[in-house]
Amino acid sequence: MDRDLADLLTAFLGGEVDEGRREALLGRLKSDGSFRRAFAGEIGTIGRIRAVQSPEPRWLGLEDALGGAARKGGEDFERGIMERVGREFRRRSVRRLVGLAAAAAVLAGLSAAGLLLLKPGAAGRAVPPGLAVAVLSDGVDWEVRDTLRPAAGDKVPAGRLRFRAGRLQLAFLSGVMLSIEGPADVDLVSLDRVWCRQGRIRARAPRGAEGFTVMAPGCAVVDLGTDFGLDVGPKGNAKLMVFEGKAEVSLLAADGTTLKSSLLERDAAVEIDAAAGTIREAAPAPAAFPRGIESSVPPLSLSSSYAAAVRSAGPWGYWRFEDAEGDLYPNEVPGGPPLRKVGPIRRSPGALVFDPADTETYLVLDGLWRPRRERGYAVECWVLSEAYNRSTLVSLSPPPAATGREVHCMLLELMARSRDLFHTPGALRFLHRWPPGASGGTNVFSREIYRPNRWMHVVAQRQPDRMELFVDGALAGTSPLDSTEEITACRVFVGRLVQHPKPELGQIRPFYGRMDELALYDHPLGAAEIREHSGMRDGR
Repeated sequence: MDRDLADLLTAFLGGEVDEGRREALLGRLKSDGSFRRAFAGEIGTIGRIRAVQSPEPRWLGLEDALGGAARKGGEDFERGIMERVGREFRRRSVRRLVGLAAAAAVLAGLSAAGLLLLKPGAAGRAVPPGLAVAVLSDGVDWEVRDTLRPAAGDKVPAGRLRFRAGRLQLAFLSGVMLSIEGPADVDLVSLDRVWCRQGRIRARAPRGAEGFTVMAPGCAVVDLGTDFGLDVGPKGNAKLMVFEGKAEVSLLAADGTTLKSSLLERDAAVEIDAAAGTIREAAPAPAAFPRGIESSVPPLSLSSSYAAAVRSAGPWGYWRFEDAEGDLYPNEVPGGPPLRKVGPIRRSPGALVFDPADTETYLVLDGLWRPRRERGYAVECWVLSEAYNRSTLVSLSPPPAATGREVHCMLLELMARSRDLFHTPGALRFLHRWPPGASGGTNVFSREIYRPNRWMHVVAQRQPDRMELFVDGALAGTSPLDSTEEITACRVFVGRLVQHPKPELGQIRPFYGRMDELALYDHPLGAAEIREHSGMRDGR
């Protein structure tokens, strides 16, 4: 691709281009007709990427932003956008054109799950929040001029990734894990969509994140809850293999609609030739695709005095999960009730492992816990998530005999993209609900997102008049609370919301990851105590 065109598209997608370079690009755009046509063609491609399978609210929001021009006289939505852009080419300044096109692209690419949260950036511009976090960067050789060059641990916004060699692994805030091997040229469009011009991709979407789409020249692959690999060659031909679950591959018309499609299930493979309009069965060849998604999980190594520090803080219950007695993990507090394990929970060095393949894995207190309202309570643990998933860490739930149904009155959970709450994807959530089973409740969300494959120290506590959430020793959020709201005797669930008779994911929200050093207190902890406990991880 022409270097000027690549840089102009980088700016169009939200990347930084210095002022001198920007003026040169705008000058060429104004004076070079063939360059304008090439740019318009790329805008059309990007528009189709954003338009295919978009829900109605996203289309209406863009129509409003364009003053209704997109659907005048029943016009096709995409054609209306492009005609408006064409009129700007003929009648307005180039600067106005680029601004309009960028606004349309940003609005069309916003996720329907809360990504309307924009924050001010340089020079007052609105900058969309990150879509993912880079969890692995292995030998990546970046193209010099590209603006997205994330290192492991960095937030990654929408934009273009281009590298000559190496492997980059991303954890999307929707829960999707994506591995890209170079040479690669990939646009991150939204939480649900990427555009691959070239490269080898491996995508894994958990249950609940179905619909993730990888676009390539002339085709699209839609995840249906699966693990698949896609190899897009430099001339646009592609190979696809499904390793687990199902995926739908479609050949696309120029307007982005499906011409031909094929459903692939486990161990099926096809070759895709968009120019010839064919999807041909192929022999499965796993070695031709990127290897599976890797999780680099560090062990939790705490100071030898950590347990003594917790005990001195006076917990009601404390579980280190070092040795199980049958199905029971003993309480470190003498006479305290154990936690009973349900499902095949295993222990790796330093933690309990909750496997994403088994939604029936959790712990439940052998008895009830009732902290006193006038004193409050605290829940403390170390936790590591291997991906972004909406999943329960600890839940307090009254016995069904007291309420007539399975409900909860306290919840500590990790968030991903969700469609029922307005929040930042990837936050931690602490909820108090009274009476149990009532709609709504008082929430505290962390201001920062958590990072996969990283241990966090978490404390969620109720003071008599407020809720507090601490992450890694720092106050992450607080909210006032009606001091008259009670606390009832509750079951304690770890790694699951409730024991629902119909275990759908949204009702039980199983935890996927690792946990250790769980403590319950019938009083809140002091900020200094929390900082002390958080700081007792070796090597910090």
